[in-house]
Amino acid sequence: DTLLAKVSRKHMVKFLEIMETTKEFETVNDVPPLDIILYRELMEPAWGWQRLLPWKSGYVLFEAYLKYLDEYYYRNITRDFNLYAAACICLETEKKLSTAVGLTPKLAELSKSIKEKADSVTKSDSESPVAAAGFMCIAEEAMLMSELLECETKNREDEDDFITEVLEDKLFDFSNAVREIVFDILITYKGPFSEAVAASMLGLKKEATLVRELLELNRNCMDRFAKLHICESLRPCLRKFLYGIRNSKFPEFDLNNKLRTSESDQASAVNDREADHENKSMEGQSNGDLDCTTFRHLLPPPHNAVQCPVLTHLNQSSMYTKERFVNLPRAIMF
Repeated sequence: DTLLAKVSRKHMVKFLEIMETTKEFETVNDVPPLDIILYRELMEPAWGWQRLLPWKSGYVLFEAYLKYLDEYYYRNITRDFNLYAAACICLETEKKLSTAVGLTPKLAELSKSIKEKADSVTKSDSESPVAAAGFMCIAEEAMLMSELLECETKNREDEDDFITEVLEDKLFDFSNAVREIVFDILITYKGPFSEAVAASMLGLKKEATLVRELLELNRNCMDRFAKLHICESLRPCLRKFLYGIRNSKFPEFDLNNKLRTSESDQASAVNDREADHENKSMEGQSNGDLDCTTFRHLLPPPHNAVQCPVLTHLNQSSMYTKERFVNLPRAIMF
């Protein structure tokens, strides 16, 4: 049992306790620490499988993250997931985007290259998870870009604070950068981790879809700002991972599939993870909010105890005491 694992187990339960005690009045879940992926039985209540958690060093071995990506891929591909269908959708979205007003020559050139590649794929019988996921991701970002241009026009006539914030965040440029990096990977990647790479693209596609859905929400929907901020916290990290893929440089992973970590690196990772977990648990207190310990005394039964069903096997009682944190089960690796 490693020190990293002890830190992980201790703070994972703390995160879930906070989530359970605040779910009555919080409509948007916080992003859990990455080491939640080590506990399969906790993934669903803590985060689920619809959205991808981005890589962050110091939390889990990179081998574990690759296995998480594989699991995410197989949980999120649909029956109609195939290269031909993805390329056809991409062709249609690129045609729409290329007719939009205000496209730069560089953007127009990228769109032309994407359409040429997609067209050639529709005439081939080959299958590729990376290419299929890549075209789906490119198509979703193109749809988001088209809708952002439409929102910009509408917002001049009827200003919406949410749309204004979205436009100020330069999501159009971000989406185009995603299309560029994904297209590079789509035409060059020859590595062995096809499902994992495809999963990283599907994760970005999902976030673009969520942003598009937020653009359609009624302006009276107050939690759309919080949901947008979650998307914007995930998307840059997911894109950064794609840069590592394009450059044939998986984070902290060498050609022999061994994690390059020295003793000093491991000690630093423990300290970083401890600090990050503590920051997450203290975020609610920074503005005078109450932490989970305070909630236990203020909330009436049955909320005096944490009632998360998936955690009952971690403790014989429904309340988690500080002394019992160290008795949590070992991380269940994928």
